[in-house]
Amino acid sequence: MKKKFLYHIILIVLIFGQFLLAQNLGGIDQSTPMKHAKSIHQIEWEHYKNFVPSEKPPEFTGKPMPLQPRRVPPSREVFGYLPYWVYNSYPTLNYDLLTTIAYFGVDINELGDIVSYHNWPAGGLINLAHSKGVRVVLTVILFDGNKLATLLGTPANRTNLINNLLTEVQFASADGVTIDFEGVPSGQRQNLTDFMTELSTAFHSTMPGSFVTIFSPAVDWRNVFDYLAISQVADGLIMQGYDYHWSSGPTAGPTAPLTSGSVWGT
Repeated sequence: MKKKFLYHIILIVLIFGQFLLAQNLGGIDQSTPMKHAKSIHQIEWEHYKNFVPSEKPPEFTGKPMPLQPRRVPPSREVFGYLPYWVYNSYPTLNYDLLTTIAYFGVDINELGDIVSYHNWPAGGLINLAHSKGVRVVLTVILFDGNKLATLLGTPANRTNLINNLLTEVQFASADGVTIDFEGVPSGQRQNLTDFMTELSTAFHSTMPGSFVTIFSPAVDWRNVFDYLAISQVADGLIMQGYDYHWSSGPTAGPTAPLTSGSVWGT
């Protein structure tokens, strides 16, 4: 499978966030103090983590729909996110404008166990998306630095997580996973790379054509993302490319520019 380090992507907003696939962020000033600011993903997840839908989506009991070919192959990757707290809105999405939907998502712990499923497997979404030629991948969520250190630093826990994810994705007839690990501690660079290598190898060998991606920060303050190494094994990195300009900033500008340049910066 051909790996791509740089994707040309259209940004799309489903519920929250705007994202760019795989950009090389070389030349980061390592003298900048390391810090971790909560992403909009984490803020929204914390707000809705105890959400119980007033109406549970109907269980899908039909035969899984294989991913159908698109009449016109897409020229760009359009990667959108559907949070579990608005899952019932999936019939109203404009699938013609999408190539991949990431269902957000399942919560995991430091042992590699899934602790909250949040309506997964989302059979209704997967079948409808597949009928339109749109992939569905499962978002894997862990926002606790200490738990991430234990997970990534323990090979047996990494293997347990990978096996659990394979089971869930295959059972749902979905198309892959996207990893949302935020606040990864410094010192976990090699462990994170090893995990992504193991994850990608397992999915690509067990499910040929599966799609494996990971979130990356716009600025890697802790130097934990080996962009080049991960790009060689995964199908993409998703840069959280927002907050380049803000309401109280000194100048007006886009929050997530599509291109770099002298006007908005690089």
